Amino acid sequence: LVGVTGYGILQYYLMIYERDTGKNLIDTYGFYGALSFLHYLISIVAILVVIVMFQNWKEMQEEQRGQELVLNQISDMKKHIEEVEKLYRDIRSMRHDMGNHIQTLEHLVAHNNIDDATEYLEHLKNEWDEVSPEIKTGSPVIDVILMEKLREAKERQIRFLSDFHYPQNTKLNAFDLSVIMNNALNNCMENVSGDDPYISISSFRKNSIFMITIKNSFGGQLNFGDSDLPETTKSGREHGMGLNNIRRVARMYMGDISLEQGNEEVILSIMMQVE
Repeated sequence: LVGVTGYGILQYYLMIYERDTGKNLIDTYGFYGALSFLHYLISIVAILVVIVMFQNWKEMQEEQRGQELVLNQISDMKKHIEEVEKLYRDIRSMRHDMGNHIQTLEHLVAHNNIDDATEYLEHLKNEWDEVSPEIKTGSPVIDVILMEKLREAKERQIRFLSDFHYPQNTKLNAFDLSVIMNNALNNCMENVSGDDPYISISSFRKNSIFMITIKNSFGGQLNFGDSDLPETTKSGREHGMGLNNIRRVARMYMGDISLEQGNEEVILSIMMQVE
């Protein structure tokens, strides 16, 4: 803008001078041409510098967001690993004590203490239910993620339905899948609404194609704008990162995502090639 304005002023001054004197300013004062050229050159260089600085700033911003994403993913993975380790410790502890439990039950039955044996079995069953995951997908990491969301859903009186199965013997990395699951289910938890709130997740595999479908009840209206993904109500650095992170991972596996709004329901579909 400065360059264009300066060019206009110089040309206007040339025109006024030539009209009033009948002489060409550049022919009369040769240095004026050099001065004009220097002005244009400085303007162009300044514009290029601003463009380069803006591009560098955008690259730094993207790099910073990428670093924050990786740190968040590492933090999530550490938490999931700790949960898995705790789960296996509890199971190993129960297995270790199983011999003692059997001896106790044998003693109670041998002495015809049926009521005490029944109560003891009920206690063992409750302990086993606490350490045995309600959701079994074939991946301990994904089991932990879904169990965390199931507990949160129960606390908030949200129905949580899972028919998800981890595809075995494929190139799909559990770490990459955890990014998808965490972001997608966090979005669901933040936006689920309605008289009978629910979240459901299912998966389907056909040859090399792996499909994930995640639904949640939603009584509002999504604003898609000019994009195929809805505009978020978040602000700041978290703005728009969830769905974009899911899409980034899906495209790593030659896939993509789609999101649509149905009858008081939002449906997120994720397709990936896992072979």
